[in-house]
Amino acid sequence: MANNRLTIAVDFGTTYSGVAYSNPSDESKDPILIKDWGSGPTSDKVPTVLRYNGSDKIGGVLGMKWGFEVKHHERRQEWFKLALDPMIYKAENCVDMTQSYEHDLADPPDYSRSATKMCTDYLTALRKQTQKALEKSYGASALRTRQIDWVITVPAVWSMKAKADTLKCAQEAGIGAGSKVTIVSEPEAAAAYALQTIEPMTLKEGHNFVVCDAGGGTVDLITYRLLNLSPLEVEESAISSGGKCGGTFVNRIFEKMVMQRIGEKSGLTDIGKHQMLQQFEQDAKRDFQDTGDPNEAWYLPVPGAANSSSARISGGSLIVSVADMKKCFDPVVDEVIKLVNTQISGIVGPSKEVKAVVLVGGFGGSRYLQQRLRDAIAPIELLCPANQWGAIALGAVIQSVASRVSAPVGNWSVTTRKATSSMGVEIRMPFNKALHHESRKYWCPIEAKSMCHGLMQWFVERGHNLSSKEPKVYPFYRHIRSNASLKITTATQYSLSEMAPMYSDISIRKHTALKVDLTPVKHKLTKMIGADKKEYYRINYDILATFHSAHIEYQWRYAGQVFGTVNCNYI
Repeated sequence: MANNRLTIAVDFGTTYSGVAYSNPSDESKDPILIKDWGSGPTSDKVPTVLRYNGSDKIGGVLGMKWGFEVKHHERRQEWFKLALDPMIYKAENCVDMTQSYEHDLADPPDYSRSATKMCTDYLTALRKQTQKALEKSYGASALRTRQIDWVITVPAVWSMKAKADTLKCAQEAGIGAGSKVTIVSEPEAAAAYALQTIEPMTLKEGHNFVVCDAGGGTVDLITYRLLNLSPLEVEESAISSGGKCGGTFVNRIFEKMVMQRIGEKSGLTDIGKHQMLQQFEQDAKRDFQDTGDPNEAWYLPVPGAANSSSARISGGSLIVSVADMKKCFDPVVDEVIKLVNTQISGIVGPSKEVKAVVLVGGFGGSRYLQQRLRDAIAPIELLCPANQWGAIALGAVIQSVASRVSAPVGNWSVTTRKATSSMGVEIRMPFNKALHHESRKYWCPIEAKSMCHGLMQWFVERGHNLSSKEPKVYPFYRHIRSNASLKITTATQYSLSEMAPMYSDISIRKHTALKVDLTPVKHKLTKMIGADKKEYYRINYDILATFHSAHIEYQWRYAGQVFGTVNCNYI
């Protein structure tokens, strides 16, 4: 294999997860999807579900099942991934269809296990099966001789804490053990895959294109503007967005509609219900599109259910009409269309022309969604890559490999990204009665003057451009007693408000604790005597923040010299 390396990407999804890896013979060739999940059918993805059968006295898990091991009729833990960032889909402008359509077989949140514990358990099982599948195909000895680079994807709209927690879960699950592991945003990975499949002449410099990742549980969107074709460079041209309105809700609406129609005493068994729902998923849901024929119908098995003209059950089959299908699809599709239109209207910059919407994700394969979305965005083109369900895992491999070798996608890069929140620190400054509230005034014994406390200094504002090459500079100054430790912790905060507030208030959330050890520059520091007659160091230093696909790299600088990485703990 070229360079003796192997890249493995994990698409950790809300309802299904997938894994792709670089071609073992040549990394520059098309990546490959894992399809062997140990149990269940051969599939591009495996269900993101767990079932805990009990625990021993010291908290160890007895008989945990995962993925296809959890049978359709069994109760399970699901959607636990979203608990890593519980607030992001609860914003006022974010649709959440779980409030209206719950899953009958989903257990209530397992408060005996944290979200990070369940995510780690699931990723551990996923990692072990990935290794088994690769060893089965290529041999254990061949894998041991290769350097493995792991990639795990996260939603673009998530907080940095949630992204860091996902990375921590992956590492504790053994992903990246003894090797490199990075995180990449899901729509950015999808864009890397989509750019391989789009005809070269479809997009031109200045064109915008929206990536809509319509998955089973969530729909996430991001918009790029094409800056250069060679080398391929893009920039984010709208703030990423998303909502809980994925394809699973079509199934839940269907199940609710059917049970209301046939009633509790229909004679339909649990196994019969499972067969009906499975047939709906594999047949009706995937094939449904509006052909204009109002008489078109689907016949789904309902073993044990008595014939009923009112319930439209005949000969052991439930008759589902086009009107029924639209009742299931339209509430979900309407929300997806709203998200896409909102994303398009949120484009800023010199060019707002949208050339295409690229639709990926499992729900993105729905013919009816494609049909409705194509009509809704016309004359904008709708582009559907060949493997929409596996696009994120495949794209994450492509993006990782392209950063190191000359791959077919080329060395594409995202020059700037849009800040999804404002980020800053609480500061104090000399009090100015023309600018500041009197309630914020206090006397500083060190500088012997009135100061204003609780002011916010926003180094990053929501919607502003963030470069992965040019760091944002956070300038600080502090007074530290000359006999005190020079290990300083600075708390940063963030706001999701359209207009970040001037003063610290309840809408602002804690972001990070940045720990800087200034001991290496102690000999360069100048002492001063404060108005309180005590000896201090007055220290001016900078924190540099570089924004990547799904993480921030912090360094600190003194007197123009960068001294090292800042220890960052997300709060």
